Amino acid sequence: MAEHDVYQRLADHLSNVGMGYPVRQTLLEILRENLNPSEAEIVLALPNKVIPFFPVSVDEILSRVTMPVGELERTLERLVQKGALYAGRTPAGEKGYAPVILAFLRGSEI
Repeated sequence: MAEHDVYQRLADHLSNVGMGYPVRQTLLEILRENLNPSEAEIVLALPNKVIPFFPVSVDEILSRVTMPVGELERTLERLVQKGALYAGRTPAGEKGYAPVILAFLRGSEI
């Protein structure tokens, strides 16, 4: 899939979060500036229907992306460091991740 498509799909995904964010060129630019295509695919694999977001396990995320588990874990931790994801515990007590990608959008005129 083309690199452009992952950002468009992620913007559409974010537009379905809570009140949603309008899909505009500015949103796409913010996503491209802050996430590489692989990171965008991972954020896209996280559920967006429940607020507050609850962490999901690495295994659940792995079932939605195509990459080795080690690479996924490293990328998830990098996204936590960037402030795009929250790392916490799933209801089962496993380490899990939830999106906070909306932090990139603070102060933006989207």
